[in-house]
Amino acid sequence: MLSRFFSKSQPIVFLALSFYMLLGFIGAIVFYNYNEFNLLFILKQTGVFLLLVFLLMLINFICKRNEIDQQNAYAILFFSALSLNFPESIINYKAVMSLILVLLAMRRLLNLKNNTRHKKKIFEASFFLFLASLFYPWLIGLVLIIYLAIAFYSYHDTRNFIVPIMSFFSAYMISLVVYKIFSGHWLNIIDNFKSIDVSFQIFYNNELIFGLSVCILFTVLIIPATIKQINQDNVQKKLMLRLLSATSIVFLLLILFFGDLTGDELFIYSGIVVLPSGNFLSFKKNWINEIIIIIFLISPLISWIPHILNL
Repeated sequence: MLSRFFSKSQPIVFLALSFYMLLGFIGAIVFYNYNEFNLLFILKQTGVFLLLVFLLMLINFICKRNEIDQQNAYAILFFSALSLNFPESIINYKAVMSLILVLLAMRRLLNLKNNTRHKKKIFEASFFLFLASLFYPWLIGLVLIIYLAIAFYSYHDTRNFIVPIMSFFSAYMISLVVYKIFSGHWLNIIDNFKSIDVSFQIFYNNELIFGLSVCILFTVLIIPATIKQINQDNVQKKLMLRLLSATSIVFLLLILFFGDLTGDELFIYSGIVVLPSGNFLSFKKNWINEIIIIIFLISPLISWIPHILNL
């Protein structure tokens, strides 16, 4: 039974999902880079796949370290299923690296529950978020989540509300110097953020409609399950689950308003929305859990149809 297999976070589960991701990764390379095979390309894509494997480890680590789930592997299971709906994104270094940075930021924000070194954690979360926004400027909108986390955990110290600004400035100065060293000219960060506009473009890409629908379906299912869990847990767990739910909602709104036509934003979103999914499959009738897992695992096959037909 699939639900029983993924109900425990074990090495065999991790290996199975890594193999599942590998199949999708190879398929994406064949579909989108079939004329570019050479040694350098293979090495580059091997590096990207290793980053995907690291993503599985990072998501699993965040869930276990913060006790978000019940020691199962549902978070990485659903991330694998959702992310493969966006084949161009899973082989895109920018998308994978941006998700890693956003998850590192979320990890620091969730650690605020420990009530120690808040300024350091807020600074690091803001720093990671700024670096992610260099790849996708609309991600800067997630600063709302940073301030929401401060309001949840550190509202008693008003100086904490200034820390994200200082962190952004520090990250900008470092990026400026690094960009100058490697490119020979200064980074004009303003040009990046000029690309942000309310476009609703994602609704006009037929290749992304099904993947978007799968993400929205998962959100519709996971948010009520998370809210139900909030009503049963202790105060610290409640704040953490509320922060995760708010992050998913804000993230989805950013995508709907500012998303482009690549699907990268949905791939990044999939790594965030799955974090509380460890408490998701709790239906008393086990066959319901099985059907949900199967639906999401096979969703990439349907989502890839438009991509395949356009070859």
